Amino acid sequence: MTSSLSLPESFGKYRVARQIGQGGMGCVWLAHDTLLARPVALKVPHLNNSDDPDPIILARFQREAKAAAALHHPNRAASRSACSRWRRASAGSPAASASRPR
Repeated sequence: MTSSLSLPESFGKYRVARQIGQGGMGCVWLAHDTLLARPVALKVPHLNNSDDPDPIILARFQREAKAAAALHHPNRAASRSACSRWRRASAGSPAASASRPR
């Protein structure tokens, strides 16, 4: 599984391990929450232009994060947070949402 996006080793409070999935909306990365000492999955949206991301894509990503946070099921990872700020991955952190894998 490969993506044109690579994340920095450190991503806010998360330490990024490896990419574990990808789809039409974005890529999913296995990471470790360094504050709470637990594994998490980070979903990072595909953005057409990293210098000026499409606000429609960011809004869609935010809606998806809200919808996912409203779902509760024992076979689904719970959504823990969402971030809509954008900086280049090489310089900081792209928009992402985090969930705790089961």
